[in-house]
Amino acid sequence: MSLPVFSFRVDANNAVRTNTYRTKSVQYGDGYRQLAPAGINNKLDTWDLTLPLLTDAVVLQVEAFFDVLGQHKNFSWTPPRGVEGIYRLTSPIRYQAAGLDRYGVTRTTVVLSIELLSAIPIVGIWTSSNIFFPSIPAAQINWKSSALPTLSPQTTFASTNVIRILN
Repeated sequence: MSLPVFSFRVDANNAVRTNTYRTKSVQYGDGYRQLAPAGINNKLDTWDLTLPLLTDAVVLQVEAFFDVLGQHKNFSWTPPRGVEGIYRLTSPIRYQAAGLDRYGVTRTTVVLSIELLSAIPIVGIWTSSNIFFPSIPAAQINWKSSALPTLSPQTTFASTNVIRILN
């Protein structure tokens, strides 16, 4: 089953990304406090988004999108200048009346907050000993293995391997 895609126009100038890191702490009696990361996936990536000056018809589409998902189901979204990921709504949606535009159409600004659950890995296409990444410029690929050779748009390997590119 594929995830629903959040494809509404977002105001990139007002999209605020916040990174926080979950930690565990222990406070000892002598005043010493010890901190440690809360698991291996302790980074929380949250976006506060603004969907500016929407018509009533688009506001209804946004409402319908989140009525189906609520705050417990995931969706796919690509942030401005970012990598596609799996997100979830984390706060109530706020609707702010923006008034009438010059054509007399009522406009509304929608403000919401979403949280990254997981970046979607990109899988290469391989044939015999060659692996191609047709949708990504070579300079944007971040290798996460010390065994892989130097980066190039078409990289040759001695054996056939499944390669996953992770953020």
